[in-house]
Amino acid sequence: MKQHIYTADEALFLAPDLLGGKAANLAWMTREAIPVPRWWVVTTSAFTQLLADNGLRDFIESALVNFQTSEDLAALEPIAADIRQRVLTAKIPNSLKVELADYFGQRQHQYFAVRSSVLGEDAQGASFAGQIDSYLFQRGLAAIEESLLQVCASAFNTRALHYRLSKSIALSDIRAAVIIQEMVEGEVSGVMFTAHPLNGSRQHALISAAWGVGEGIVAGICNTDEYTVPLQGNSINVTLADKDLAVVFDHEAGRGTKEIHVDEAKRHQSCLTDSQVQQLRDLGRLIAEYRHFPQDIEWTLRQGQFYILQTRPITRLPAPTAPVDKRI
Repeated sequence: MKQHIYTADEALFLAPDLLGGKAANLAWMTREAIPVPRWWVVTTSAFTQLLADNGLRDFIESALVNFQTSEDLAALEPIAADIRQRVLTAKIPNSLKVELADYFGQRQHQYFAVRSSVLGEDAQGASFAGQIDSYLFQRGLAAIEESLLQVCASAFNTRALHYRLSKSIALSDIRAAVIIQEMVEGEVSGVMFTAHPLNGSRQHALISAAWGVGEGIVAGICNTDEYTVPLQGNSINVTLADKDLAVVFDHEAGRGTKEIHVDEAKRHQSCLTDSQVQQLRDLGRLIAEYRHFPQDIEWTLRQGQFYILQTRPITRLPAPTAPVDKRI
């Protein structure tokens, strides 16, 4: 009987507190036919059962109960490390192991990304961007199970806990769903803001792009080309970077990613053509219009097809430097 894992289509009918923020946004994009790689969600119920079955729930609550502000960072780190280690060595509930085998036991040669979807993540005013770990190019049941535990453990890393405190989000009742998504080996990847995060213009999108998969951009490893493009209109302002490094699939290890040096001929070449910039802009504008709020979008491009990996509201956006239309 199904308890913990649901397909993208089934996730449309689940309560938001079972999905977490990122999976809820993926479910919305799936419903609206936005191009999203195929995905499944391990709901927050599995996370809750994992902690309960291993006697970790009460331990975690008592360990974190005294932390009230983000000023306690030094004292928080050893406690967070202890919690993570206990989660990493926890035993996965048998009911979840059976479901993982049912869904992924016949997909042993396929690669997946295993990502977090914490309750409250990717919400307006609290994105948790870059706070919780993702594991790319994972293949086989053993790798998926290991990555699932690592994602659950990373919900208690110091960065994520400190972020919660800085946003006045309680450290009690932390719950994470886990997204298992078909891996797209992107040739170009990046982020797109559907309102300009530097000058505050709601009339322009900013697209950052680099060779390889998006992990290099999120981690700050890769230099990026920057494209400023109006939401209506086709003029593009381009700033090309020296893209000396890229993050790509580690073919030798058969799992995960590695940094490589980019060929000299591609280092100063634009990652995207004008038509690709406009196509991506149109996708971003559509998502922002549907969501009624400027979006921070992660994307990848493979063989001419754009895939949207996630979308979240922009949490920090300055007032426009040049207001549009009449001021009343």
